[in-house]
Amino acid sequence: MIVIPENILTKYQTNAPRYTSYPPITNWNSISDGNGNGNENIAKEWFHSLINRSESNGNGEIELQIYIHIPFCKYKCKYCGCYRIPNMNPLPIEAENSYIQAILEEFEIYINNLSSSFSEISLAGLHLGGGTPNILSNATLTHLISSIFSKLNVKSNARSNLKNNDFLASIEIDPRLATPEQLQLLYNLGIRKFSFGVQDLDQNVLKMIGREQTQQTQQTQQTQQTLENLKELIKYLREIENTSINFDLIYGLPGQTKKSMKETVEKVLELSPDTIAFYSYAHVPWHAFDQQELEKFPIASGSLKRELFEVATEMLTSEMLSANKSYIPIGMDHFSKQDDLLYIGYKKHNLKRSFMGYTCNLAYVTLALGASAISSSNNFFVQNEKDIDLYKESILKQKKLPLIKYYQKNAEDILVAKVIEELMIYLKVSSDLLEKLKQCSFWNEIDKRLQDLKSDGLISMQESGPKSTLEVTELGRVFLRNIAMAFDYRLHALSIGTKKFSSTI
Repeated sequence: MIVIPENILTKYQTNAPRYTSYPPITNWNSISDGNGNGNENIAKEWFHSLINRSESNGNGEIELQIYIHIPFCKYKCKYCGCYRIPNMNPLPIEAENSYIQAILEEFEIYINNLSSSFSEISLAGLHLGGGTPNILSNATLTHLISSIFSKLNVKSNARSNLKNNDFLASIEIDPRLATPEQLQLLYNLGIRKFSFGVQDLDQNVLKMIGREQTQQTQQTQQTQQTLENLKELIKYLREIENTSINFDLIYGLPGQTKKSMKETVEKVLELSPDTIAFYSYAHVPWHAFDQQELEKFPIASGSLKRELFEVATEMLTSEMLSANKSYIPIGMDHFSKQDDLLYIGYKKHNLKRSFMGYTCNLAYVTLALGASAISSSNNFFVQNEKDIDLYKESILKQKKLPLIKYYQKNAEDILVAKVIEELMIYLKVSSDLLEKLKQCSFWNEIDKRLQDLKSDGLISMQESGPKSTLEVTELGRVFLRNIAMAFDYRLHALSIGTKKFSSTI
């Protein structure tokens, strides 16, 4: 277990961006010009970036990654900071139908605009997130996914072997709502990666955060029911084969202890998912108001919170595990088995990091459909309207993209984005990127911060002739967001209030 010196913990425990984008969304611009034309003007600039700054292969083709945001949730999870509409129990048919109609019409706006510039539009990946995508009815899931596939050229057979496939379709699953029949339907539609929102398997923790299985049964029955349901779903997917199973886990939740974490990880190892996303709980009650209800419970922070992560990491990567049971750490907070696409992509240097986490998809253009969704190209970000009624009105009545925020990156932003992405995935920065950074006007300020990190043992910098490389140390991995922040010249220039972000530990 990594021992964190108290002075280092005190110095670096601060609030910082997660750097799923660069610049972070706090730097982006609101869309308004006072005349109601801001949306249309930015939409034109956004389409211009897609047409002229995409990864077009020079042969009239554009590759897309599509993200679809389904905000509806059957229950209210108090820890969640995502945009969602909870307590949809049941989800009204009209709300479901009108929202999916808006998503597909938003998709049509993109297709109509891109078709005039590209002879072929290829789909390199599809991800359904939320919210709770599997709250949708089987008929709606079929209509939505089939409609997307029907309009695009899928890069390779969606139903081919995962290891030999350039395309991956994935979905986030609330295991409380899933059934084997639903999983089979999703598989038949082309979904191959199933990401289960497990978060924790201790019933006391689940009850605190509003994620217990049912409220009518006894506590012991709840624990068994949760675990048994999950076991049934995983067993079913294993029998289907040709799937990748991910568990989302969170450390730092109210009520978690080292003992409860060990017990949760023991159960996770028994279920043996292919990958694990092990996120730090982001306690931001000034942004996610439901989290205020959690402040009556003990919430681990600082070194105690980090110990929860270290305990789990030691168990997941233990040499005592067989090769097909152990995990390899990827980046800041992911773990993968050796035969999963995530690790294969890591070894090939083919990973990207974005709002969707670590992915093997290298398409530079992400079209994000749905309320609050964020789209990106190499040099542009846009975010959709968060209010679901305004989102639907913009598309269904006004027939325009529902954009509310944007950011157009300059050359320096693009360079820093590459540096931070490489750092957050591979824990190092190549000499080529460092040499380019040294040509920037803000390099001296970055270098001062790097020298401070080096003296504290968080990074090592090696000189090789006129070139240098940077690598993150084992201690530095704990403070990876702090290291990324050293390169964020905009954050330091603007002095953005730290209360906009979650804790680095």
